[in-house]
Amino acid sequence: MTNRMTQLMLKPFVLVASIILVLTCLSIQKASSAETSLSNGTQLNLFGIGIHQEKRNDIYVGALFSPEQITDVADLNDTYMSKRMSFKFVAKYTPRQLSRLWKQRIAMNNSKSVWRPMTKEIIQFSRIFKRPMQDGDLINIDYIPGIGTEVFLNNTSFLTVEKPEFYQLLLNIWVGTIPPTEAFKEGITGKIPDSLQASYLDRFNSVETIAGRFDEDKAAPATKVAQTPAVTKPAVVNKPVTTQKQPEPKPQQQAVVKNDPPVQTIPPQSNNDVARPLDQPKTEIESEKVARKDLVDLGTLPEVKPQLVTDSDPVTDSNNENTEQAKTSEPEKKAEVEKVAKLDAPEPEEDFFDADLAAGSYTLDLISSIRKYQTYPKKALAAGDEGDITVMITIDNEGSIVSNKILKRSGSRILDRAVLRMIRKAQPFPKIPAELNMTEFEFEVPLTFRLSN
Repeated sequence: MTNRMTQLMLKPFVLVASIILVLTCLSIQKASSAETSLSNGTQLNLFGIGIHQEKRNDIYVGALFSPEQITDVADLNDTYMSKRMSFKFVAKYTPRQLSRLWKQRIAMNNSKSVWRPMTKEIIQFSRIFKRPMQDGDLINIDYIPGIGTEVFLNNTSFLTVEKPEFYQLLLNIWVGTIPPTEAFKEGITGKIPDSLQASYLDRFNSVETIAGRFDEDKAAPATKVAQTPAVTKPAVVNKPVTTQKQPEPKPQQQAVVKNDPPVQTIPPQSNNDVARPLDQPKTEIESEKVARKDLVDLGTLPEVKPQLVTDSDPVTDSNNENTEQAKTSEPEKKAEVEKVAKLDAPEPEEDFFDADLAAGSYTLDLISSIRKYQTYPKKALAAGDEGDITVMITIDNEGSIVSNKILKRSGSRILDRAVLRMIRKAQPFPKIPAELNMTEFEFEVPLTFRLSN
């Protein structure tokens, strides 16, 4: 009986101990999954986490990692601080969608004066994604001071951008003025309840990542940003005169003069060369003839017929010709060098054009023109209504509304109706840029109403 009573008395303690053990294990698992390590060994902690949605469909779970002492997302702008952005996909996503996502969101959350000088790096970054994303695919974007921004696909390094400011372009996709959603921004900046954060973290860790799935893409030749030349004809590359193959002189063409200094044998440069006595010094015009002929053949310079020297006063006329040539040769040579340099020089980065970046910049202008009319309806204030709303708008080439549709309702009819009135009031919108070559343009407008604001 005593043993029976002892067992009954110990059961509650065993149960409590088991629960404590389970909770401890879960706590350890959560703590370990909320930490990460960079390639240089730096340890980071989870700063915030959220789920990116498009048209109410979950696309990826995003996690932002920072040093332990960081509590304000604005501190992550420090270029001497390590950090990581992690994207764990939970749905299929094509390379085209992903490329458009990066570039448009960069242009929507950064001013043109900031992202435009880095257009080349943005395009290089977007081109490393060559195959569709699937459940579990992981993109890590790490910033390490002194190294730059490192991009990993399923833990394989694909790209490093040394410019420190490049990382901020990407981070602003999440924490800028136009994030995927306000709910995502609140999650990624650590402003959601711990219970919700834990559920997002479980979602992040529940999908397995296949290591090396993208390695074949890395083995392929690296994609370089193609620069469109300003001139379609072949570029002239300071072609030296000696590279032009000269015909072998024939023995019968060599002249021998007795009791005179050695005679120079000068092969004809072309069929159009004017015969010149062997003992006459080679003039500056003739020394430049071959170089000028190359430029004429390529269409860089107009063909100029040589002036013949008269027999009346060969010395004087020759000297005059050399004098006139000296006056004009330097400007002409300078012009030729400038033309060649223009053909050889690469275009500045500011001249890169990308349709997705242009569309993102245009979308920013459209959303800004609507937000200027955003006011909190008095009836909504009185009722305590708040919420987030997303509207899909289509406009024509002149900036007039073709259609609009609420994709995500705020939960308040007062706010929903007020937003539609704001949109109508904001038209006509800026015209579609000619370089986009579109007759209609579709874009989403996210708006937030918070009583705390």
